[in-house]
Amino acid sequence: MTTISDHLIRKHSGEYDPEVVTRLSLVKQSLTEISNLDRCSSLTYLDLSNNDISLIMGLDHIESLKRLDLSCNKIEILGSGLSANVNLISLNLKGNLIRDMNQLGGLASLEKLESLHLRDESGKDANPVCADEGYVGYVQKTLKSLTL
Repeated sequence: MTTISDHLIRKHSGEYDPEVVTRLSLVKQSLTEISNLDRCSSLTYLDLSNNDISLIMGLDHIESLKRLDLSCNKIEILGSGLSANVNLISLNLKGNLIRDMNQLGGLASLEKLESLHLRDESGKDANPVCADEGYVGYVQKTLKSLTL
């Protein structure tokens, strides 16, 4: 199990002080959870793709976050893990295990969200929810701020 440490943040951001980090990419780090980002209060871009994360948590204090990439993880349930990220404009969740359309309804509180990826443009790396024939209509109706 690998967690996000101060050392990992410094190594991948190039910054010594986590409070000044605005961009952080921790791709393919075998991370199993989102943790230890509470001091990264200036983050606007966070890439945690290609890890083993199953639960979205530990991001509620990062109100400045605008772009989040959680693609190719093991996320099944969105819960309220993103509800505090009111400035989020782009969210990449492709390649996860989201099956239930109701999970997507929790994203409705993200009024600035313009871009949501649940699969590739080619249809690959799709979440299971994408196979539901009503999914596109549900997303359009529920997430009105998305740019289509």
